[in-house]
Amino acid sequence: MKKKVIALITIISILSIVAVAYAARPTLYQCDKCGMQVTTTTNGGPSSLGCGGKFSERHVWKILKVY
Repeated sequence: MKKKVIALITIISILSIVAVAYAARPTLYQCDKCGMQVTTTTNGGPSSLGCGGKFSERHVWKILKVY
């Protein structure tokens, strides 16, 4: 029983380390509507406001590349 708990904790620890390492990777996004490209290094995506220079329009982002 004790070995199973230790194995489970080890697996969860490894998965969380991998998730944090992957989430911090730079990502290249491109808007489907206007073609603007943005590279982000944070966990969230780029802002959706301001497509084509109009702040009332929204970008539609897709991921082009994860570095």
